[in-house]
Amino acid sequence: MQALFDLRAAPQMPWDALICTSRAVQASIRRLMELAEAHLSQRFPGAVLPARPLLPVIPLGVHCSDFQPDPALGAGLRTRIGADPGDLVAVCIARCTPDEKFDPLPLFLAMELAADVWRAEGGGTLHLVLHGQFPEPQWEGVYTAAAGSLMPSCGFHLLDDNRGGDRRATLSGGDVFVFPVDNLQESFGLAPVEAMAAGLPVIVSDWDGLKDTVTPDTGFRIPTELPRAGLSSYISSRYLGGTDSYLQYLSQLSALTPLDVRAMAEALLALARDPALRARMGAAARDRARALYDWSVVIPQMQALWGEQAAMLAHARSRGGPAIAPREPGLIPVGPAVDQMFAAYPTAFAAPDRRLAATGAAHRPSVTETFRLRNYAARRRLVEDPARIEAILAAYAASGPSGATEAEIAAATRLPVAVVARAALWLAKYHFLQQVPG
Repeated sequence: MQALFDLRAAPQMPWDALICTSRAVQASIRRLMELAEAHLSQRFPGAVLPARPLLPVIPLGVHCSDFQPDPALGAGLRTRIGADPGDLVAVCIARCTPDEKFDPLPLFLAMELAADVWRAEGGGTLHLVLHGQFPEPQWEGVYTAAAGSLMPSCGFHLLDDNRGGDRRATLSGGDVFVFPVDNLQESFGLAPVEAMAAGLPVIVSDWDGLKDTVTPDTGFRIPTELPRAGLSSYISSRYLGGTDSYLQYLSQLSALTPLDVRAMAEALLALARDPALRARMGAAARDRARALYDWSVVIPQMQALWGEQAAMLAHARSRGGPAIAPREPGLIPVGPAVDQMFAAYPTAFAAPDRRLAATGAAHRPSVTETFRLRNYAARRRLVEDPARIEAILAAYAASGPSGATEAEIAAATRLPVAVVARAALWLAKYHFLQQVPG
């Protein structure tokens, strides 16, 4: 959000582009830009704002061929979980975290509602297979306990994403893919597209990118709600002000994002009752994934965008543009060089023509040992290679008591002046070098 606000004041041009993965994302980005523009216009009356960047909608892609079902793997999964031929196996592939993906409890409630009706009709058992990883260990116990409490008549199975074969087995052995996302973090929903490529009908929330990917012939979109104006502003303010973390922000808003549990149960029932419907929807889902979301289809859209951008830039240049000249990196307002922002801090700046000489201090740690004592490696960043600094120190020592300038040492070592200058500062800091008086 901050980056998008900053973009309206950045040296961005009309032929730059920010790819949106869905129409819902595009609408969100446009709204953020409208709010930024309103603020800037009020703050700086009369200011002419630059044009917005292009905001094309280009989806994420998959290699559809990677998700071709494997009947042997699918049969093995169903045997492992104890699913009979007449049972319905609902599968999901996702990170197992209610804070960042979806709260599983509404899904558990819908599973049990559907199971009650189907059992009364003489149907089989409903199974739910969750394939993924738990980013935080405590969630596994939460999922297991909640499933046992809320859907006791259904099978519940957790598969670890670290087992590579289980991912394909999950998609091969499932009858339907479920993805009831209720989280603002979800901006597209790639897993349902993978399931569609595998030929599975899908039950998803009517949410963000899923509104684009899932159509009535491929599955069901379950209605969702968000708090109306005024009910959640305090949550955004707490996050903006740093009181709440990103996970706290997401979790609180997820708690205020209901899905229609009854509609989800009815969708599960419809697919449980009708194998032919599952087959029709699965085939349509596979065709849609291949037609719209295979990388062979998505990449040409990106290439077309690049062509459009290049044409816009060429047109601008033919008319004397672009108007914004390249900016000196040290003068970028949100991250200027130290000598610009902190000019008032030091006694002085290191002059390039000053003469430095080796102190000749004996019986002290070498440059390499000093690096080790200071433990610069702890931050995994070094201002310069210690061996190169050793070479620069040797060159200063060879210059004698009269010392040398950075340019003279650069010529002697065949190193760039900037490298010598930085090394000299480090050497002076640890009293390997000192300035020659006068």
